[in-house]
Amino acid sequence: TPGLRDLQEPATLQRLLTDVGAAAPGTPLLVKLSPDLTDAERGELIAAIRGSAAGVILSNTTVGREGLRSARAVEAGGVSGRPLLARTMATVAAATGAPLAVIASGGIGSAADVADLRAAGADLVQLWTGMIYAGPGLIGEAIRAGS
Repeated sequence: TPGLRDLQEPATLQRLLTDVGAAAPGTPLLVKLSPDLTDAERGELIAAIRGSAAGVILSNTTVGREGLRSARAVEAGGVSGRPLLARTMATVAAATGAPLAVIASGGIGSAADVADLRAAGADLVQLWTGMIYAGPGLIGEAIRAGS
């Protein structure tokens, strides 16, 4: 999406959250951040949205192509699914102690992945690709693995 990553500039994001919060008072807001941010950039954004957002979703699609072997690895656009798991784990671990709810999202395909992300500090886990490959039974497996 052209210009989407520009919204991850702290002042721009803060203005957007202020406007959305004013339009929908009392509605909890969540902000999804790119896994391509540095730890410093992510920390700056988390600090900027504190007080305006209820939580942060880590992470979104990546433009990184490291480790991809498919002929399609050279295509433009965001990469999602399993290649994202290591980045998701790293961003969640780096956000531990943030004054916001931390929701893990990206590359999660098994109950073990969910348990690992919860252990790394995720308050919640968002399942996407795992639901495609493992089906809705993944939800119950993840719940049982976390108890």
